[in-house]
Amino acid sequence: MPASLPRDVIKGCALTVVAVAGVTLARWLLDPVLGESHPYVLFIFPAIYVANHAGWRLGAMALALGMLSANFLFAAPRMSFWVEAPENQVGLLIFLAVGGAGVYLADARRTAHARAEVHAAAAAAAAAAHHQTQDVLRKQQARLLDHAFDPVLTWELGRGITYWNAGAERLYGYTEAEAVGRVSHELLRTVFPAGQAAFEEAIRRDGRWEGELRHRAKDGRLIPVDSRMAVVQVGDAPAVVLEANRDTTERKRTEETQARLAAIVSSSDDAIISKDLGGVIQSWNAGAERLFGYTRGEAVGRPITLIIPPDLLDEEAAILARIRRGERTDHYETVRVAKGGRRVEVSLTVSPLRDADGNVVGASKVARDVTERKRSEDALRASESRFRNFVEQAADAFFLHDADGTILDVNRRACESLGFTREELVGMRVDVIDPHATLGVFRQVAEQLALGQLVSLDARHRRKDQATFPVEVRLSPFEADGRRLALAVVRDVTERRLAEDALRLRDRAIQAVPHGVVITTPTRPDNPITYASDGFERLTGYPQGEILGRNCRFLQGRDSDPAVISRVRDAVHAGRKCEAEVLNYRKDGTPFWNALSVTPVHDVQGGITHFVGVQTDVTERRKLEEQFRQAQKMEAVGLLASGVAHDFNNLLTVINGYSEMLLAGMMTGKSLGDAYAAIRDAGERAAGLTNQLLAFSRQSVLQPRVFDPNEIVAETGKMLTRLIGEDVRMTTTLDPMAGRVKVDPGQFGQVLMNLAVNARDAMPTGGRLTIETHRVVLDADGLMNRPDVHPGAYVMTAVSDTGSGMSDAVKARIFEPFFTTKGVGKGTGLGLAMVFGIIKQSGGHVEVYSELGIGTTVKVFLPAVEVRGEGTVAETVRIPGGEERVLLVEDQEDVRKIGVIALQTHGYDVIEGADGQDALGRVLRDHPPLDILVTDVVMPGMSGRQLAETVRTLYPGLKVLYTSGYTDDAVVRHGILHADVAFLRKPYTPHSLAQKVRDVLDQE
Repeated sequence: MPASLPRDVIKGCALTVVAVAGVTLARWLLDPVLGESHPYVLFIFPAIYVANHAGWRLGAMALALGMLSANFLFAAPRMSFWVEAPENQVGLLIFLAVGGAGVYLADARRTAHARAEVHAAAAAAAAAAHHQTQDVLRKQQARLLDHAFDPVLTWELGRGITYWNAGAERLYGYTEAEAVGRVSHELLRTVFPAGQAAFEEAIRRDGRWEGELRHRAKDGRLIPVDSRMAVVQVGDAPAVVLEANRDTTERKRTEETQARLAAIVSSSDDAIISKDLGGVIQSWNAGAERLFGYTRGEAVGRPITLIIPPDLLDEEAAILARIRRGERTDHYETVRVAKGGRRVEVSLTVSPLRDADGNVVGASKVARDVTERKRSEDALRASESRFRNFVEQAADAFFLHDADGTILDVNRRACESLGFTREELVGMRVDVIDPHATLGVFRQVAEQLALGQLVSLDARHRRKDQATFPVEVRLSPFEADGRRLALAVVRDVTERRLAEDALRLRDRAIQAVPHGVVITTPTRPDNPITYASDGFERLTGYPQGEILGRNCRFLQGRDSDPAVISRVRDAVHAGRKCEAEVLNYRKDGTPFWNALSVTPVHDVQGGITHFVGVQTDVTERRKLEEQFRQAQKMEAVGLLASGVAHDFNNLLTVINGYSEMLLAGMMTGKSLGDAYAAIRDAGERAAGLTNQLLAFSRQSVLQPRVFDPNEIVAETGKMLTRLIGEDVRMTTTLDPMAGRVKVDPGQFGQVLMNLAVNARDAMPTGGRLTIETHRVVLDADGLMNRPDVHPGAYVMTAVSDTGSGMSDAVKARIFEPFFTTKGVGKGTGLGLAMVFGIIKQSGGHVEVYSELGIGTTVKVFLPAVEVRGEGTVAETVRIPGGEERVLLVEDQEDVRKIGVIALQTHGYDVIEGADGQDALGRVLRDHPPLDILVTDVVMPGMSGRQLAETVRTLYPGLKVLYTSGYTDDAVVRHGILHADVAFLRKPYTPHSLAQKVRDVLDQE
């Protein structure tokens, strides 16, 4: 059986047959067009095609098959292989020539292409083998680097990590998958010593870098590393940076530890010295320099005997022998010699020094100066001896016992108080001498002592004869030699308890007395109250906390009689017994008459230690007496009219009599002067009588004066109580040290009244009204938002209610005139506006605090006025003259003439006005220059106030002086309301008129 043909030959033959057959089919299809001309043209192409794909042999075969197909099928004669026509014969030759050349050229191209493919395949195989070799090398290197303990990584410049070994995973905590592709300095948050830019420049310039870096691990740890980097390139692969790091954390710690040890050695107060086995000094720290006086240069290299006294050289030999045996010497106390021969008591600790193999090569010596400690120990022993003597001589009993309550030591007084000997008490348990201490009490005391707490308790101790006595015990815990101990100081309080029982009995007796009893202590500053009975609290309304520590003067008030108080004070200073009745004030501001009896208390030496004051409320008795006096006064009122008429008749008799004689010319010489003097004296007595009548009618001039606000509050308290009604309870809290203010007392009372009325209206169903006074100091820091308020001391008066309160919107408008929240016809809206105006005019300010449903507090701040000391201040008498022009208006002609003469006599230019209308007509007609208007208040037609207001429209800033002989009620009704208005009461003298005009003109 023939051998099978190669597969490529069979494929080539098949290709040839198919190609020729295909062209034959195509020629047959084109035969109608081509006919018998050019039968060979198309058959060149299959020959060239087959030669190009299967070689020249099959190409020649395709050429032959094409020739036979063309001769047989398409060349004449058809169906014959013979070629008759000459043109076909020539065409056949051309076909064979061109076809053969085409076959040749196609085969040549095929052969060249095959050779190129062979060469390319060989090159590819070689490259693949090279890459495989490189890959094997890289994998081998990677396996080697993976086994390296230190982190190794590679990264491309400006790009991510390309390699990350197991050491890097261990150190930094990032896996290879997490690290590869990331920029290394971003992943590890690298801290470069000179900055990242300098580092990258160095890598590019030098191709390598070494130094210290700090990396941040995945868990946040900051890791110092020694890093070495180099730029490497394998074959035509991109250049990478090979980075190898070594963790230096432990090395850094070691270096820091060594540095600290070196610093400790260098800065230690102890002398630290090293020496070799021959006793030669090898090192010498600063402590050794200070202790022995030798510098390091003077000591190193010299034998240790430099600092050993000659009589103790044997110690060094013994110490070196122990060192050679590897033994150490601890806290050996001896003596060494410093530079200059000074002997120093030291405590030595000597330890062997070993090399790396463990062999002893020298010794380290630590010497501590114990000179002071020795002195301290001697002093402590002396102190212990003194303390022992002190304890033995102490009046209290001392017990030292352990945590179990076993007595370890006692002093002499403990033995005497209990009747036991020291030997009997030592070793005894404390429950033997304290039989009443239960197990629970003992455990509680033991727990407190274990916590280091001081324990104080009362107990009863039992003597050896079984008698018991009260004691105070104070236990102090401490530790000694690792044991918990306690020192008990025990005091026999038998006598004190008897005295306390007597005092308690006396106190119960005092408390049962309805009178108020206080005890003061004059040996302390300001003689304060140190005891007050319950009766005193009931009498004054002050609780104990507000009484103790204060002087009794806090009960005094505006109407307390200074003479009576001075008499009591003088008696106390002299140490005498004293009895008096003084008007005092309760806490709520209500006054009461106090019948006071003050008695000194003396000690055994006769010195005064205390004063006892017994106080009794005698207000009701005084009221009965006042009612009796008032009845007498009313009886006297009936006699007042006749008495006043009698007095005035006498005065008029004198005035009229002398006046008639003077007019008649009956008086000459000295009698003339006597007549004038008699008339003047009668006029002054008449003025005095008028003032007495006004005082009797309880009228007073409204003007600013210095006073205590507490007095006004107390004075108006009862009136306010009636004003606010019974369903509102009023209380006062008055600070006796609040201070004084300068303001019109009537205006201040008006402020209180307005505030009380507002508070009452805010509590229609009742409540509580509180008035308080205090002294406050406002500093600049607290007034940053109040530029209108000046820093300094103020007296604050607060009026508080428990009413409905105000919203913020209402509170913002409360000082506006005519603003009111009350119903129509129930309020003018001027109350708080008037309060604001009065206080602002007096240099103060007002603050309001209010919460809806809780209540309102209005605080009035007035500048505190320092009260000058008593005494007469000499004033320079000014001459009340002047050259200014005065418009004098008075409807009483006689009075006006006296005023004109008086002012002209003192140099003033005076224009007269018979009344308001007359004066105004003169001004409008003549327009004279004016400096001051002096006018009567009450005149027919136009009042003095109306005249002043009209004239001031023509003369702005004109000064005005009002005069009147009416009571202040009439003055007020005619518009003289302001306390700063100048006012002169009639009758006045020519001099007093001129003086008042001068004062008003000189005012700023």
